[in-house]
Amino acid sequence: MPEKYHIDTKAAPPRFTPVGKFGIVDFNEDCAGACKNCVKKQCIYEVYRKEGVFNREIDGPAHYLYTCMNCLRCVQGCTRAVLTRVVNPEYRWLGDDYWKPDIVLTLWYQAETGKLPVSGAGYRGPFAGPGFDSMWTDMSEIVRPTRDGIHGREYISTGVDIGRKHAALVFDDNGGIALDPLPLVENPIPFIFQKPPFGDYSPSMHEAFARAAHQMRALFILDAADITKNLLPYRDSIAPRVKRAEIQKYAKHIKAARLVELVYDADYKAGMAAISKLNPAAVVSLFAPLDARSHTLASRLAAEGAACIHF
Repeated sequence: MPEKYHIDTKAAPPRFTPVGKFGIVDFNEDCAGACKNCVKKQCIYEVYRKEGVFNREIDGPAHYLYTCMNCLRCVQGCTRAVLTRVVNPEYRWLGDDYWKPDIVLTLWYQAETGKLPVSGAGYRGPFAGPGFDSMWTDMSEIVRPTRDGIHGREYISTGVDIGRKHAALVFDDNGGIALDPLPLVENPIPFIFQKPPFGDYSPSMHEAFARAAHQMRALFILDAADITKNLLPYRDSIAPRVKRAEIQKYAKHIKAARLVELVYDADYKAGMAAISKLNPAAVVSLFAPLDARSHTLASRLAAEGAACIHF
């Protein structure tokens, strides 16, 4: 597969003991203890062995079958029927009414493995509807982002263009395009990195975001004041966010950026003009608060020539 369609990831062990969804109740007093082919030893995922090693060697809470894949082979295969699968009561206590336990567990899995929670049949979890922009990953391209078309192997593009485009092409008498191209950023993946609004993030955490965006040729939005020397190798993937009064102060960051985010105010046009003067090739995105009137603001800003709006 071409490099542009592949994202390298490395497993990041969890900082805290994860809470698994399923557990096995083991009635040891009824175990014969003499089975030559104990179902625990036959577990193809080695869950019992890993759990035993964890509980013997780690000083802390038990690691109750976090990796159980719920295949029920041990439950069905035990000759004395001493194993029963149950839902871990700690799992039921995770999250709240909005962040359901399934969501928390799935996010843990993604953070640890760097993988999408999909299978060959597509992901059928709770990531759809309000709060998740109705995102849905139930398509085979997530697992195999290619298809065999009439022209050979074809790849499904996930790229998104950010910026304005001309409504129509205009050609001169020689057949050349008679329009100056507008600034445009091609983001190869349909999302942009941004530091969460909560928590205290060190320069090392900022670098982790910037490195990830740089590897994927994507964008990482960051307040210009937080751009430190360790981020300079990734500056082509950093989109500095500035207020209108800070434009000259952070001119060097603006000149190196593909996209600059301007905090919206009543005199935003002056700010956009100042940024475009420093870097004519950069897309200027307006950063505005999300409220009940955002839809009318979006319509007005678009009509007034805004290239990108970030609520």
